[in-house]
Amino acid sequence: MKTLKSFIFAVMLVALALPAFAQTTYRNTFVTQFVDSTTSRTDTSATVTTGGYPNISVLTTSAGTDSLQMTVYVDVLLNGTWFISVASGALQLGNPALHIPEASGKGQNSTLILRDNGRIADLLQEATQIRIRNVITGGGYFPAKTRSYTQSVVLRKW
Repeated sequence: MKTLKSFIFAVMLVALALPAFAQTTYRNTFVTQFVDSTTSRTDTSATVTTGGYPNISVLTTSAGTDSLQMTVYVDVLLNGTWFISVASGALQLGNPALHIPEASGKGQNSTLILRDNGRIADLLQEATQIRIRNVITGGGYFPAKTRSYTQSVVLRKW
């Protein structure tokens, strides 16, 4: 009986601890930013404090278009100095498999992995602050259409 109680207690502790390990935080850098398809520009977000999270990525999605040409650049702050473009990733043209938004049938997404719990090289090294820069190339698509994108930094403990 004592063993059964100890086992139940151990299972309860594990069950209560799992949400703490799986904690995910989203830090929005851009929310529904509108882009004209005929112009080019650079968007720079505010600095994002990433802390010691072991898993960090930048998630970018566009809505209503399959042709937003954008490259995401990540700068890091190490020992008081900004290091430019330590990582970059392009928003993929077209719809990647299994990533088609239900409402419009159009959209793009990109996940730029910066730190992945030791499974890949830690592109951030000891940096706890990053800066996101988006370089958007209009591409001259006519007729001109207004497209939008949303971007956030995903911080996961597990």
